[in-house]
Order: sequence, then structure tokens, then C-alpha cells
Amino acid sequence: MPRIAGIDAWRVRVPLRSVFRISYAETAYADTVFVRVRLDDGVEGYGEACPSLHVTGETIDSVLSYVGLVANSLKGLDPVSELSKILAKIHGVEGFSAARAGLEMAVLDAASKSLGLSLAEYLGGPMRSRVYTDYTISLASPSEMAEEARRVVEKGFRVLKLKLGGPVEEDIRRVEAVREAVGSSIRLRVDANQAWSRREAVKAVSRLEEYDVELVEQPTPYWCIDCLEEVSRHSRIPVAADESAKSLREVVSLAARGVVDVINIKLMKIGGPLQAATALRVLERLGIDAMLGCMVETRLGITPAAMLAYVSEAARFIDLDSPLFLAEEPVEGGVEYGEGGLLRLPGGGRKGIGARPLKTP
Repeated sequence: MPRIAGIDAWRVRVPLRSVFRISYAETAYADTVFVRVRLDDGVEGYGEACPSLHVTGETIDSVLSYVGLVANSLKGLDPVSELSKILAKIHGVEGFSAARAGLEMAVLDAASKSLGLSLAEYLGGPMRSRVYTDYTISLASPSEMAEEARRVVEKGFRVLKLKLGGPVEEDIRRVEAVREAVGSSIRLRVDANQAWSRREAVKAVSRLEEYDVELVEQPTPYWCIDCLEEVSRHSRIPVAADESAKSLREVVSLAARGVVDVINIKLMKIGGPLQAATALRVLERLGIDAMLGCMVETRLGITPAAMLAYVSEAARFIDLDSPLFLAEEPVEGGVEYGEGGLLRLPGGGRKGIGARPLKTP
């Protein structure tokens, strides 16, 4: 069987169509790292590591450093028959989750290609026939968000995720404006990205019921688990954890304690597709709904998450829209977006992830 001959990684910076804002940050670029695993028979596997200093605690430089550190220890190993050894080396520490995700993704891409399988088949095969993503509306004034929401609905999307950021009264006006703009048939979710205090969040969730909001994500600071629990207790709207669930250990802890109704699983937070699959199984067993979410990845990083959405029925909420915000396309192949946010997996007999960088070093 082929063995790993080398691993390299490089920075990729792609402009967004417009500045994307959340409560604690804004960005005009997708700043990410592409990872390549080269096998000695010529097969190449690709992955993506998209760090966030606020969420994963990583930078581009730290991702590149971790990939470089682990790369030498993986040389000579067979990604099919020695996958357990490879994963043990990749996940040797609890930090560097985006870097680990990129490495795991690239190894799985190479392994599934070697077996003549798509990554979805490698992970067990699709259980769903159709999966739809929501579309995220960046934080802005109520009128600006309403106009953007109207434009997105005209394109066919039926589920919107609204970024909020306080103060609460302004956030309520944002939701009200969007609801008036898109009508009652469009499903709305909101994400405060930790912007509210405990008291503000309890007040907000009661007000949001009036606008038929179906999910409130990370309303309070990530470190205040008691806050999340209290908001959930007072809310008739399901409450989701995101920044409070950065690792598999935190996911299990929150789920076992029953703190929230939903937990957002992101490949970059949890360390890759297999780590995410484990988290989804845990949540399913404990009766907690899952969301499959994203940072600002390209199609290279989003496609494995989309495959997981098809493979696992545990993910009730899908938020995998980041490639739609890119002004340029750095990836060939990968997931495509159909009417209403339908996620179409790579076809044409593509193996592995079914996506690769348009340019490589």
C-alpha cells in the first residue's frame, strides 16, 4: 500500500464579496491554510485549516507551525492500514484544532482516494437524499440586514441566520425588520456570538418568540455555562452552544449536563471529520440536536462537512454557506449550491473529498 512521502501547507487569502461582521470581529478576507499529503504512488490528499484566534486560539502562523511539526512524524505511514497511528500523532494535543482538522482532512482524502471511494462513502455512505444550508446575514443596521435578507430570499433561500451583536433593543429591531422584509414563511435563526449578558439574553429570548425565531445561538459569553443553562431554562426557543463547545470534551460535558438544546459542531473547532462524526454520535445518543457549522472556509473545508451532513442524521441544523461569500474561487470541484441552499456533493465519480486547490506551490 502507498505511504506518506511528504506533507506541506501554505497560506491562502481570498477576498470576500463584502465585509462580514459579527459581534466581536469583522473581516474582508477568508484567511486560511491549505494542507497537502503526498503519497509515494503519486496520490495527493488535500485539507483546509481555517483558524480563528477568538474561537480556536490559532493564527495562520501557528497552524503552519503545527503542520510542520507533525509532518515529519507521519512520513512513511500508510494512511489506510495505519490510520490509527496517524490520528494518534495528529491529535496528540488538545489545542491546534484547525491545524489538526486540516491534517486529518488531507489524510482522509488521500486514504479514501487510495481505496477508490468518495469521503462520504468512506464515512459510511449518505443516509439523506437532500440537505439544505441556511444563509448567514452579516451584522449591520436593521434596514441593511432587511435588504440583504430580501435579496437572499429572492435567490431562493428559505432559512436565514441573522448575526446579532447588541444592544438587545437594536437586535430586536434587526429581527423585526428582517421578518417584515421576508414574510412569515422564511425560517429565521439568530446568533448573538456572546454579545448579551445573562439578564439581557433572558429578556431577548422572550421578545424573539414574537418573530417566530427557531434557534438562538450562543447568546452569552462562552465561559459562562451557568448563563447558557439559565437562558435555556427561560426560553421556549431552542438555545445552541457554539463558542462554549470548542472541543470534543466540551461537547460531551455540555450534552451530558443538558445545558443547551443544540450544539454547533465545526470541523475547525473539533479537529476534523472523524472527530466531528464522533461528536455527532455522542449527541445523538444523548438526545441533543446538532448543528453543522463553519468558520470562513473555502469549498475545500466545507465539502467534508457537507458530506457529514449527508452521512449523519444527527445534524438537524446546517450552516455551511461560507463559500458563497467569497469574491474569488480558489478551489476546483467540491460542494455546489442549488436552489434554496441545496448542498450538492461532488459527482462525476470523484474520489476523496472531490475538491482540490486551483493553485499549489
